[in-house]
Parts: sequence; structure tokens; C-alpha cells
Amino acid sequence: MSTKATPRAAQGTMVTVGDAPVGREVTVGSTETAGAAAESLRFTPVAHVDSSHHLRVHPIEGAVLVSTYDVPSAREVAGGEGRARRPYQGISIGVLEGGKVAFPERLRMAGCCSRVFTVVGRWPDQVDALVTGYTARASLGEHWALGAQGFRRRDADLGRSYTGVAQVGASLVGLTGPNVFEVSRLVTLRGPLTKLRLASVPKGTGALRDQSPVDPTDLRPEAFGATRDGTVVSYGARYAGDRALEVWARGEKQSTFVPLPGLRWGKLPDDARTQVLQGAGAREAWIVDGVVLRYLNGNWERVDLPVPGAMVSMGAVTPDGALWVVVEGAVFKRGDGVWRRASLPEGMKAEDLAAGSEGAVWVVADGVILHHGGKEKGKAAEKSAAGPGGNGRRGELRSKHARSDSGDSGDSGDSGDSGDSGDSGDSGDSGVSTPGGGRDRTPTARAAREAFPKPGGVKCAQNLVVLSMLGKGTPEAYDFPLTRKALKGHTELAGVRFVVTQDRGHRFLSAFTTSFEQAMKLQRLVRSAVTGSTPRVVCAKPDVVRDVAMHL
Repeated sequence: MSTKATPRAAQGTMVTVGDAPVGREVTVGSTETAGAAAESLRFTPVAHVDSSHHLRVHPIEGAVLVSTYDVPSAREVAGGEGRARRPYQGISIGVLEGGKVAFPERLRMAGCCSRVFTVVGRWPDQVDALVTGYTARASLGEHWALGAQGFRRRDADLGRSYTGVAQVGASLVGLTGPNVFEVSRLVTLRGPLTKLRLASVPKGTGALRDQSPVDPTDLRPEAFGATRDGTVVSYGARYAGDRALEVWARGEKQSTFVPLPGLRWGKLPDDARTQVLQGAGAREAWIVDGVVLRYLNGNWERVDLPVPGAMVSMGAVTPDGALWVVVEGAVFKRGDGVWRRASLPEGMKAEDLAAGSEGAVWVVADGVILHHGGKEKGKAAEKSAAGPGGNGRRGELRSKHARSDSGDSGDSGDSGDSGDSGDSGDSGDSGVSTPGGGRDRTPTARAAREAFPKPGGVKCAQNLVVLSMLGKGTPEAYDFPLTRKALKGHTELAGVRFVVTQDRGHRFLSAFTTSFEQAMKLQRLVRSAVTGSTPRVVCAKPDVVRDVAMHL
């Protein structure tokens, strides 16, 4: 049975099995655990990288790339206990060839507290990398492109965090999630500006739309991708709270919604990723979010998991349509509706999973790169790594004003921030030695890191809760009705000083608290009560523009 999607009210159906009624959640498939099955899905070691920080493998056309990043310990940065002070090494991109991973200096991305989100393109002349950095208060979304002199940072926006990329015609398009600095946004990374439009919250459905100087998007995206025929798919939660897919048919500017009712699952693994994976069918995609969903020709189904009760951490799809997933460190393959467990070297647990266009599946486990199927090694050699790789002007990003055509760059007065209370990126005494070196020579990125405050904590002299960012058109006397409503009756927050602060050219609704515990209570309250708001707790004393009386 098929149900055609209609604009903003599309009715998706669940594919049924046997006599299960339409719309009822069903599962399909089984798990095969025979030793012979595992033997045929054996992964073999290919190379080893001496790094314990976020090692990932990125098979692209023409090469298998490997990324890792370096985070010096607090003592190393301070030069304490006899250790020499050293700069952050940043991200190192390596090329897998002949059982070794070479890390050319030209493939290093300077900076701190950053990790590679994805690498796409063709080696060696058209490679794009999306990187997510972290400051004390917000993420730092970066786009790097490979040129004749190596990777060059094309774009770095405070607060930005990518949810995925999709090839839309001749354009490579990324989708960012909402944050304290801006609403969700479609960003053209390469090629002509995309004409896709994100659906806004319908009028009359909530105070946020009616009171905000900027229309918030209806869907809060968590993953983004495209099918083989060019259908673009975004997955997340709508303004009303229900899970849904926002879908753009090939050649269409406006989207339709496919509701995903009844999705319930437990706590996600710490290493869980939310993904939209391209399937083998023309209009097929797989959504991985602890659970596994299959989108096909406008319909969807929830697929059974290989280990009952266990959540999926990540997935990948090979050209033959097989779905591979990681569950509690084990790797499973789903083909013809049957799950089969793959065999990893004894004692190893998968930490990363990726599939190449030629059918190879790659796994990272304990610093070891493992391989199954396809070709055993990347085609690119170190000679190519030092080659020209020039992108030319065609690959250049447009200016910030022309780069995205999804709407005004301002934010709503009560829209909040995205993410948790922040992470300084310091992992303690790591002692990691990644290839490469040198300093971050980008003044903007360096200044941004130095300007951001540290996360709040019990030792902080003044904990500040950054509740929301004010748009440029927000009136000076704006009284924050949504936040005010959420705080009504919470007398335990007496003593909190609510203020409008100013920082780096932006205004924020903030709150000075009397303790870190009180700051965390306020953060949890506003996050749960104000839809789309994710406030942050930082240690800071910003400039105060005015006080805001909340009358608890």
C-alpha cells in the first residue's frame, strides 16, 4: 500500500507484513548467527594508526582517507610538570595505501577541539571536508576544501553544526541545525546556489512563530541526505514534537512531510550517530537513530534490530543495497531481510563504520583499520597526496551573504541555542601523538576560541545561563513571554538575576545564578518548557545591557 505525500501534511504509511494493519508498527527480518555466516563476513586488518582520538575512515572516489585529531592535555598546554608547552596539532588527514596510512603535512587542518564530520568528493582534485569544532559556548562549523597547497578553510561560522550533506543536481548542499546564532539553514558548499526551501512553522501553530522576527523552521533537523534519484531527505522532530521526514522531490523547491508516528526507544549509546544513508533503490534511504527506518518511494517501515533491546550506534550501505550497522561494538550485515553478524579480530569492538562505492566496508577498532569486500587498499598513493588537487574558482564558496538562500540570518528572540552545556575539548592527560604540527594561523578562528568563556562548574566564580539570542529586529523592550511563562511559579530560582547581555555584537537573554546547581536547574527547566530552546551554562561575566524582571 502506498500513500502519496502532500505538502506539510503528507501521510506516510508503514510497510506491512502479513496481516498487520496499515499504520501499525511491525518488524521484519531475523538474525543469522551461524559460525559459517560469520566466517564469510570476516574483517581483516589493513593498517594501524597510533592515535586514540576519534579515528575515522572516509572512503571516497579514488582514495581511502583517514582522519584523526589531537587534543593536548591541560598540563601539556600549560607546560606544567616538566612538559613542554605545545600548540594544538589539529586534524590530520591521512591516505591509506599499501597497508600504511601516510599523513602529509598539506592535508592537516590547523585548529583545536575539532573533529571531522564527513569527507566527500573525488580524490585528488575535488575533496570537501566538514569539520565541527567546539568552544565553551557553541560549536564552530567549518568547511575545508582541498587545493593545490592543501586543505584550505573556506568557511567557519560560530554556532553552526552540520547534520549532513547531499548532492542536489550540480550542487553540494549541507544542512545545519538551529543554534544560538541562527535558525536551521541550507548551505551551498559547491556549485550553484540551491533553490531548496526549508518549511517554516505554520502561522497560528505557536507563539514562537508569531512573536519571532525570523520564521523558525518546522523541522529541527538531525540528519540529512539524498536518494539516488535526487530526492532530498531531512530527518528530525517537527515544531509540534513528532518525528518526521522533510522530503524534497527531485527538481522541487518546496518540501513535503512524512510523519513518523509512534517512534519510541531507550537511551542512545554514547557513540550513536543520527544518519540518513542513501539506499540502492532510486528513491530509497535508511535512517539510523538508535533504531533503523527504511524510506522507500514515499513510504517507511521500521526494521527489526539484530540484537533485541540494543540500540544501533551507526550504519553504512554498500552499492548492492546491504545495510551494515554497529551494535555494542559488534558489526552486522542485513541482506534479504536477514541479519548476519560479521567477524572482527578477537577482542576488538567497532568504533567507526563506512562503506565505499566499490563495495568495500571499513571498520576502525582500537586504532586498527579493518576491511571486508571490494578492494583491500585505497587507489591513491603518497605521490598523489602531494599532487596538484586544484579546485579552481568553480569550487570556491560564495560570500556569506550569497552562500545560503534559505532566509534571513537573524534569530528569534526566544529560540534558544543548540547542544548541551558545552565542552572545552580538554580530555585530560591524553598523550596523543598525531602526525603534523604547527600553529593555527587563522586569526578569526584563534580569536574566536580565545574570546569564548569556559563551561560553568562548581569552581566557577560566576555561572551564567545563556538562554537565547535576540534577533537583530527584536525590540529593546522585548519581555520574553515564552521564557516568562516557563519560569512562572518556580520560586526555587529566587536570587537569579535575569539580564540582556551583549557579546561579540550579539544580544542574549541570560541569567546570573547563585550556584552551579541552580544554573543547571534553570537550564533543564527552560530546555524542557520552551520548544526549540537549548540553553548553555558558561563561566562568564559579560556586559549587561539591562535587567529583565521575571516575577517568579
